[in-house]
Amino acid sequence: MNDVEPIGSPGAARGLKHPARRRGSYGIDAPQLLPFLALLAIGNVASAVLSRTAWPLIGAAAILASAAIGLHTSRRGKFLVWSDLLDQLALEGCERILDVGCGRGAVLLLAAQHLTTGRAVGVDIWDRKDQSGNSPDATLSNACHRDHSALGVDSVH
Repeated sequence: MNDVEPIGSPGAARGLKHPARRRGSYGIDAPQLLPFLALLAIGNVASAVLSRTAWPLIGAAAILASAAIGLHTSRRGKFLVWSDLLDQLALEGCERILDVGCGRGAVLLLAAQHLTTGRAVGVDIWDRKDQSGNSPDATLSNACHRDHSALGVDSVH
């Protein structure tokens, strides 16, 4: 198992409701699903053309709407939810945080922004099937792309 450690952020607790806009690249969750959804939508459109009925288009629209919601959740929505959840924890800044399954570091780095003297550690198997471009280097790169003169990233193992 690999880990990114330590990611602590002396002086990073800003007291903001939502931390500064994230920088870096956090990939797309379950990337193998998108081509499958596209094929289903194309199949429904083809079915509508061949059967000369509009009913399959309703299925295609539902599939495309599901894909759009999934992309929104993967690219933006999860960050809003996690930010709110972390704000509700009312962290004091001295905590130790372990993010098991940290992926590219989205939650790990949001949590680290709430720390002053604490420490955040991320652990993952970095499987690209779970998240596009998932790797220890991507996590470290995202940590370095943030305004993290305050975040100390020592190593990736």
